[in-house]
Amino acid sequence: KEDSGIIDSAIYEENGLYYMFVKSEGNPEKIILLKAEHAAGPYERVEAFDRSMEAVESGLYEAPTAVKLEDGRWCLFLDYYGVPGAGQGYVPFVADSLADGRFVRSDASFDFPYGFKHGTILTISMEEYQRIKEHDWSDKGYV
Repeated sequence: KEDSGIIDSAIYEENGLYYMFVKSEGNPEKIILLKAEHAAGPYERVEAFDRSMEAVESGLYEAPTAVKLEDGRWCLFLDYYGVPGAGQGYVPFVADSLADGRFVRSDASFDFPYGFKHGTILTISMEEYQRIKEHDWSDKGYV
């Protein structure tokens, strides 16, 4: 829209369609979900997503990133920056599919340490996980 900027876009493919989460900075000042037949668009709003995000406070979330879970559902993580200190960070929302667009806040299903925010998620093997877990991070200032 001409009267709003957008930032923090993230595009995902599901069943041959492309879905893009963006942070709209006005009209509305919220995270929105768009869909298209081609990655370059044109995109249209997913109204079911708008309805599922009605309770999410405007202007306090950014940096949408999503991951397809092993059971086929999607988890959307939004970076909540609405309070100072330990209350900030990722808030998870889960939906059966991107096409469905109905994301439900799911705090009880996930746990993040304070400060995890504005990132992305990638799949790693158990071998990579063990290597990270066993690495001596003390030279980087981590204990």
